[in-house]
Order: sequence, then C-alpha cells, then structure tokens
Amino acid sequence: EDLASDRFMIKQSEPLRKKAKDFQKALDVILLEMQIEQELYIGSIPTSLMQAYEGIVEKAMIALNQFCKGVEMIPWVDAHDQSFWVVPRNIDEMLNQHLYSKRLPVIFTSATLSNKGNFDYFNRMIGVKNPSKSMIGSPFNLEEQVVISIPELSNKEDNLFEDKICLLIKLLNENGGRALVLTNSLSEVRKIRKALEQQTFEFEVMYEDQGDRGYLARRFRDEETTVLIGANYWEGIDIPGDALNLVVIWELPFPSLDPLVEAQRNDAKEQGLDPLVAVDYPEMGLKLKQGCGRLIRREEDHGKIVILDQVRATAWENVVLGALPIQI
Repeated sequence: EDLASDRFMIKQSEPLRKKAKDFQKALDVILLEMQIEQELYIGSIPTSLMQAYEGIVEKAMIALNQFCKGVEMIPWVDAHDQSFWVVPRNIDEMLNQHLYSKRLPVIFTSATLSNKGNFDYFNRMIGVKNPSKSMIGSPFNLEEQVVISIPELSNKEDNLFEDKICLLIKLLNENGGRALVLTNSLSEVRKIRKALEQQTFEFEVMYEDQGDRGYLARRFRDEETTVLIGANYWEGIDIPGDALNLVVIWELPFPSLDPLVEAQRNDAKEQGLDPLVAVDYPEMGLKLKQGCGRLIRREEDHGKIVILDQVRATAWENVVLGALPIQI
C-alpha cells in the first residue's frame, strides 16, 4: 500500500498455473452445486441472488482460465480489496476481433481522449488507424469560470516538500476550505497528513487513508467547507456548487509501476518509441485533464486550479499546459 501503484503484478510460473487450474476445477464443482441447490430451494432463495453468485463464480473461472493461458494476459491483485484481475495484453487485438472486423460504425467519445487535439496515444492504445476525428468545445465559459496558477517552487529537493506544505496551508486558509487536493499515492496523503497534524483550521480536513472513499466523497459534497486530500479522486467524483472551488494538484499524475502501463511501455520500446514520450507523458496529461475536470461541473461553478509541482522549463511542460481547461 505504500507503493504508488495499487496493482501488484503476479509473476506467472508453472506451479502457480497448476494451482490456478486446481482452483478452477474447484469452482466448477461449486457452480454445479449452486445450480443444484437453486433447484432444491427455488421457493426460499431468490433466483436473482443465486444468479448473482453464479455470475461471480463464472467470472472467477474465466479469469483463471485466461491466467493459465500465460503470456498474452496481464494478471494483478488489487491492493485495496485483494481482488484478482486478468486483462488481455493486447486489447487492440480483441477489439479488432470482436468489433472492428464486423465493419460496423464505432464511436469513441470522452472529454479525455486527446491532449491539445492530439489523439495519437489513444489511437495506439485501442489499435485504430486513420480514424475520423472531431472535437466539440466545452459547454461552459471556462475563461470566466476558471483561474489557473502554477507557483514558483524551490529547485532544491530538500526544501520542496516544505514549500508545498506552506503554500497549501496558505491556499486552504485563503479559500476557507472547499478544496480537493490530488496526490499520486496514499503514502503521499499520509505525508501531508503528518505535516498538517499540528495545524488548526476553521474547517475540517479529511484524508483518503482514514476512511471509505465513497463515504468521504459524500461528506465532502454535503459539508461545504470541508477539504478532501486523496490519491484516487482524479475521476469519478462529482461535487458541483460551493463545496468545491479549489483544486490543488499536489503532484503531477505520472503513471506508477502499474502492470498495464508497464506493458504499454514495453510495447512502445518494441515499436522504437521513447516510453516516456509515448506512454508516461500522455498518461499523465489525460489524468491531469480528468483531475482539472473536477472543478467545473455546471454553469454556475467557478474556482481555481493550482499546480504544486514542477512544470515550467520541464520536458513535460507542453503536455501539462495542453491538459489545462484554459490557456495560460
């Protein structure tokens, strides 16, 4: 959990695959028993409940079957709930087999498919060549609703964290709370919590490592002056209105030692590309765009985005500037 990534890669081996096959056989027996039990207790056990459990077992069997196939799959364990995941290494091949080859119209749409109109990374990820592209502007008047700041930070690594903490305290006090602070790992959340534990604020500060993610998000939305500091709120959180008018990017969301991203890096190397430029920078840019998108959720919203990380005169400066909702 102290690692930046929440996905722990599983190293495949023949003994482990044998155990997976044994487990798969055991699940097959369990599935048969469940189907028999459903017939025996059809009056007392809801059909929907039995079907739900059957679906869980079937998905586990599919995952184990894919795991046993070996190299074309990427397996990992989720650090939060210990769930077991197996995904195809080459998703573009699956999309081609089940979608593109059928010659049907396919539309991919999202607010985070490109950076400054460049779709190259997304196209390479899903295996499309020469697609038709179009962009639609934001329905919001972002120039009027958003202010962006990138403060100058210390160039010395020893002073950087202290500088950022001082700036964060100043920003939160000036804004009266109402802020979402985005980090790249729960270990960084803990470092911030430790640095702020002696501070007295006129608002509550919540930390992701101290509670359920959904519960904290609900409290953040309902208690207007609260501050939420977390690593997993870059997307999937909707806080319109006065509860959120400051988004602080504590650190740029460069991808961590994630098994999926690592596979992408290796693929980029095989294609003669620089993994940093071809994978890390665009991944960071798209996630940063998602994080910035937490601020404005409706026409009445307004606020500020502050980036507390090195941006100016870096190799990734243009990627960061391209991900921001307005030009600065």
